[in-house]
Amino acid sequence: MRGSLETMNQTLQTLLNATRVTGLEASANGRVVATVQQLDADGTGWQSQIVELPKGSTHPRTLTRHEKGASSPVLDARGRLFYMASNPEGAKAGSCIWHLPQASASPLLLGSRPGGFRSLQVSKSTLFAQAGMHSQASTEAEHAEYSRSRSTMHVSGILHSVFPSRYWASDLGPATDVILVAELPENIEAAASEHEKNARLKKAAEAASKDAVSKDTAGEDSEADSKGNDTSENNDAAEGADSLLSWRVVRMPKGRLLSWKAAPDASFILAAIEVNVADLITGTQLWRIDVATGEKTMLTDVDTVPGHHLSLVDISPDSAKVVLNCTRDWTPQQSLSSSSHIMDIATGERTELWPDLDHWVAPMWVTNSKLATTSDDSGSGSVWFGSVTDAAPQRIAGGPGTGEVFTGLARVGTADRSASGDEAPALITLRNGIAVAPHPVRIELPSEAAHAVAVEELANPADATDQPGRTENITATAEDGTEIRAWLRLPESDGPHPLVVFAHGGPWGSWNAFTYRWNPAPFVAAGFAVLLPDPAISTGYGQAMIDRGQQQLGGTPYTDIMALTDATIERSDIDETKQAFAGGSYGGFMANWVAGHTGDRFKAIVTHASLWNTTSMGRSTDNASWDRAMREQGAEYSPHLFAEKITAPMLVIHGDKDYRVPIGQGLELWHALHVHASTPRAADGSLPHRYLYFPDEGHWIESRGNAEVWYRTFIGFLQEHVLGEEAEKPLSLG
Repeated sequence: MRGSLETMNQTLQTLLNATRVTGLEASANGRVVATVQQLDADGTGWQSQIVELPKGSTHPRTLTRHEKGASSPVLDARGRLFYMASNPEGAKAGSCIWHLPQASASPLLLGSRPGGFRSLQVSKSTLFAQAGMHSQASTEAEHAEYSRSRSTMHVSGILHSVFPSRYWASDLGPATDVILVAELPENIEAAASEHEKNARLKKAAEAASKDAVSKDTAGEDSEADSKGNDTSENNDAAEGADSLLSWRVVRMPKGRLLSWKAAPDASFILAAIEVNVADLITGTQLWRIDVATGEKTMLTDVDTVPGHHLSLVDISPDSAKVVLNCTRDWTPQQSLSSSSHIMDIATGERTELWPDLDHWVAPMWVTNSKLATTSDDSGSGSVWFGSVTDAAPQRIAGGPGTGEVFTGLARVGTADRSASGDEAPALITLRNGIAVAPHPVRIELPSEAAHAVAVEELANPADATDQPGRTENITATAEDGTEIRAWLRLPESDGPHPLVVFAHGGPWGSWNAFTYRWNPAPFVAAGFAVLLPDPAISTGYGQAMIDRGQQQLGGTPYTDIMALTDATIERSDIDETKQAFAGGSYGGFMANWVAGHTGDRFKAIVTHASLWNTTSMGRSTDNASWDRAMREQGAEYSPHLFAEKITAPMLVIHGDKDYRVPIGQGLELWHALHVHASTPRAADGSLPHRYLYFPDEGHWIESRGNAEVWYRTFIGFLQEHVLGEEAEKPLSLG
């Protein structure tokens, strides 16, 4: 074995066991918290907790220690923290809402209900929570009663009337989304103390009353069955009534709630609603819902911009304007594209934002006239900042060649510093790279007088990950003359090294960021060089790069990858006789396409969550746009049409809960490899193909144990077929 088994094992364990930062939140007064994912107590799964990043300190401070984790933190302007976590008493299903006082280590339970809550937002002194409500319930009490009945009867059926019925790895329904709204007390701790006191008094009074009634009615029938269960109707109706906060229900327009934003002044909610329409199957409407009255006003319809979808991004601090992303639908006649627009909420007037910026972005308001955003940028990433009147923003961090990528942008401070203690606005984000795990940084915004900005590293709660080897940039010239590029991760030794090519998913994406799933490090530790190409349809290179590959997913993207692979094997430190190919999702499509077009050039091909038959894929995926978009080019670019040309050993990986690329794609491929492929059989008639099946995983392998099996099986398959070495099946696979 070329790499050290011990080094590979150590690298893999370090990667999978690493504490990682998954999100950031910031407030006007400068408080910053992070959501941190870490191994659970058993070491078999991951859980999230909330950590504070104190200003001026290098030591993060853990705020929550819930047994089953905490998530979805939000901060109000004063820095008060609200988040979701389960109830330790287990009395209710789903996530509850908690508040953690800054001066106290004891969290306060603010809300609990059957089915829990799904997301939180806070504006001024109003807390907003997305939740699922029984479709036939008109009150929270009815929701509790009907939900309990469904659970007690063990009913799992869901009756659908619209498309889709499932999304990524989740079944949709039967509950419908509502927004629950509650006013926050000025002093939550004092209100909680008073609430607890009143609850104790109420409980004592009820006990005394029940005791008195018991004495007066001794020997008479009571409202209890033979098993001692309370059968009074009021028992169900009172469910959830004993709450610190008084919640009211704001109902959404008919359709599926895609996203929502509470206005900074807390007076209204903007909601993006998906509805079914002819031909497109799904379209999006944008609605304004008045918080006080519930009045609903449609701001945009599915045909407001013909051939495009409008999506909700961010509301301005003065609650007057909203950023919308205008996404051009992918059809056989046009490529997917995206532009940002600013709409006046009162008048509906829309203007394009930064028309000269040739990148896909989702701008966030920093002030009422300036915005910031991140983007992919030529294999790296950039942070942009500009005015609503600028033709294009200025790059204030990152850029081509830096190897830096920025995700999870948040604003700290406020433009209105009238409130005591508020800071001038700055940006908080996660910076990472191909071999650098995400870590929090603060980016000061440029002033009118100076364009240079400072990027400051914050206290980092994430573990450093062992990333052996080195990173180099590979360039090539495509068949149409376009300059294309890739990252190459190499072992430290001189080589020559066997090569595995990773095709990225999307198909709109870029190999520019750190990932815990398709991380090159364990492969490099095992002695492989890993090529990470950005072919046609990759993001960060302008719309022209998308257009080059959009209408021929097995055409230009394929020839681009092969050109970059050819350039790589010309190096003296790469062994051209030992090549493998792999990819997931669209990268899996490409792996399947390569399998049917390259003969035995690649000694092994690994295909994860892959598209095999574009026709059956379009009719079974949760993505309504795929069928129409691929209908014409599928006749030429569907991998299943070339099954008989497959000769290389293939490892097929698929999760049963994958609704984006349904399990049927993996099953069709597995069948074709046994019936139609031309792969040579062994003397005993067996085939070298393997199928790694995960009954409880979706598009991504998310559990700790399954992730390790994924890496070990993947690397073992390469060792066997590329290096000719014997690889042991993980014991945990049985």
